[in-house]
Amino acid sequence: MRNITVNLDYDFWDMYPEFKNIEEFKYIKKEYKTKSSLVMYFIVSCFDLDSKFINLPLDERTTLLSKDYLNDKDWYKNNGSKIQFAVARWEDMADTTASRQLRQLLETMEKRTKFLREAEYDLENFDKLDKMAANTAALFKVFETIEKQLNKEKGVGATKGGHELSLLDSDDI
Repeated sequence: MRNITVNLDYDFWDMYPEFKNIEEFKYIKKEYKTKSSLVMYFIVSCFDLDSKFINLPLDERTTLLSKDYLNDKDWYKNNGSKIQFAVARWEDMADTTASRQLRQLLETMEKRTKFLREAEYDLENFDKLDKMAANTAALFKVFETIEKQLNKEKGVGATKGGHELSLLDSDDI
């Protein structure tokens, strides 16, 4: 979600009071009391597609931010089920139609990459693995298409008044 700045020096609830009355976030505030602000920043940093950490695999991302934000590398492993509704609400609020598609594609690609890394390349399955690897380009085309749509939604490349960028301004020359 644009316009959310993660700054652990400031209380999330003071910075973004509009989230205080949303049921799933009220639960976070009540359940985690003094750490609730850090939990909200954790959710934003782990699950918002605009996060600087979103390109890390989910396990790595949640472990890193559990350690850095909540001083316990296993915090998400121990609390993930408790915050799942807040995470889902955050994603629902933050995602547009295009970003929902991107999120689904990223999750699928992450599972696919993990599968391909762990699969044994042998005489029984080499053909299937080669086909999967060859389909990677097609997935990236879908990814590129969704990303272009998201950039349009975010106004990337847009100018004031909707004018077209010159070649010089667009860095094409």
